[in-house]
Amino acid sequence: MNYFINFLTVLANATHLLAANNARLYLLLSAVGLVSGAALWFASNVFGQLFYKPYRLTWGQHCLCGVLAMMMTLCIPLFAASTYLKPSFEAIISVWRDQLSNDRTWQHEQFNRQYYAVKKQGHEDFSHSPPPEQGGKSMPLTHPETIVSTSKMTAEAALENFRQNFPLLAIIINTSADLSAEAVSKDVQAYFKEHPNGTYPHAQGIQLAAAQLYTQLAPQIIRLIWLTRIGITGFIVLNYLLCLLWIGLSALKQIRIHSAHFK
Repeated sequence: MNYFINFLTVLANATHLLAANNARLYLLLSAVGLVSGAALWFASNVFGQLFYKPYRLTWGQHCLCGVLAMMMTLCIPLFAASTYLKPSFEAIISVWRDQLSNDRTWQHEQFNRQYYAVKKQGHEDFSHSPPPEQGGKSMPLTHPETIVSTSKMTAEAALENFRQNFPLLAIIINTSADLSAEAVSKDVQAYFKEHPNGTYPHAQGIQLAAAQLYTQLAPQIIRLIWLTRIGITGFIVLNYLLCLLWIGLSALKQIRIHSAHFK
């Protein structure tokens, strides 16, 4: 179900961006889609008469043609909206990043996990930092190796959260690779260079994960646009072929019934 929701979310975002950035083009393409759908609806009716002149579409066939006409109305603007796939993906990543940064439950789970992982490393003094079960809400982060390891754990946990919530997007973007300790270390050093007396924030690890998602997305956009357009075209063509097949077989059946009646 998440895959289907992911798919609809991306397409809806892309269409919204097209409408917001070029409303005139969006309305024009919607009109073209509506006219095209109506023309194909009429053509479907004529198609049956090519086999059997008195043939008329059934109510079921009329309904299917109506649904296909609406799909055509939506898919033609969507074909153009695929140009906005990159900002659509980026918007989803941005919203996910902000929501996760404010998710206290997720952060509490990460603190519990990291507390014992850091304590096991033996680099920090935990004499004044009680465990989470005893109400502890902080842990010492003074050693560079500790800061890097906790940041890496946060970033990798964030990527895993993204995979769970956006499985289709995770496959498309290819989030299989974890962050390297070197990349995290560079970010930590850069942060403390700008904030020499500060504390490396927990949310920075989430930002690292989001940055990796943006980086992995960029080289795949052109391929995604083409795959989306091929998918839209194939979806429409396949559905119309099935509709015409149904109409053609129904018309041929009417011929056999009519022929049998006059034997």
